[in-house]
This record gives sequence, structure tokens and C-alpha cells, in this order.
Amino acid sequence: MNRIILKLFAVSLVLALSISVGSAEVEWEILNTLKLDAPPLDVAVFPNGKYVFILTHDSSVRIYDLDGHLRNKFKVVKQALDFAIADNGRSVFVLTHNGRIYVYGLDGRLRNKIEVGKQIDHIKVGPRGERLFATNRQNQTLDVIALNFFQKISIEGSPFKGPENAPVVIAEFSDFE
Repeated sequence: MNRIILKLFAVSLVLALSISVGSAEVEWEILNTLKLDAPPLDVAVFPNGKYVFILTHDSSVRIYDLDGHLRNKFKVVKQALDFAIADNGRSVFVLTHNGRIYVYGLDGRLRNKIEVGKQIDHIKVGPRGERLFATNRQNQTLDVIALNFFQKISIEGSPFKGPENAPVVIAEFSDFE
């Protein structure tokens, strides 16, 4: 038993000494080149890895699949500086030179605007789409912005009991013992 452990240790030691830190190589190849009809400004990848979003100088976002087929294209605000995609895949954030972030749905509809100031020069969205990170190189700062999305639910024509404008109380029972 001790001989087996000693042999495993010796093999592990030889392997560890033969691998030098920092000398790893990366093999790579270009799988596809997409021909664009406008100069690209920035690129982002959809969370599932199947789509590529390209922000172009003509103020549009183009969505391609990995085979190079254009899946969607929509116009965004002029003077785009940077953009990011929420990891939940529902929103595209476009930062402009005038200090605003425009929030678009994947259908290209403008959903909201966020005023962040002209000093912001780069944005990224957090893993669950609940945080927006905005950097300012000049002041060497990072702003962490909380995002809360609200969805309007139409109840028009739905059945109800009691007065139409009655108050609603939501109770949460979370202390079960």
C-alpha cells in the first residue's frame, strides 16, 4: 500500500515539475468571418453563446447566429459609445456620449433611459441582469447601479369580485417552523 502511494506521489511530482507555470500555449483558429454592412463599434455574445450582437457605427444592433445569418437588426440612439447585454438575454443597454444609457428589448423597442453622466465611458451588466457597472476612467471610479424591472400586467376584462378599485394586500408567510 505504501509503495503505491509512494509511486503516485513520485508520478505527481514529476508531472508538477514538468509543467512550468505561465508557459501554457493556446491553440486557435478562425471558425467564421462575418461580412458586415457597417463598421463594428463593439461586440457582445448572447448568454447561451449561440448569437453575436454587434453595435455598429450607423447606430444599429445586429444579431447574428454563429453561422453568420442575420437574425435581427434594430436602430438604437445615435452617438453610441458602448453596449452590453443582460445575461438573462432580455435587455440591450446602450451607453451614449451624452451620458445616457438606453435600455432596449430584443425586439428593438426602447424600454427605458438611465441618466449616468457624460463621464461614464464603459458599461457591463451583472450576471443576473440586476446590476449595471459603469466606469469612469478620468475619475477612476466604478458605479454599481441596481436595476429593477417592472412588467405591467393588464387586468382589463378580467373577472373580479368586489369593488373594481379595492386595495390589494400581499402577505408573505416565510417563517415556517
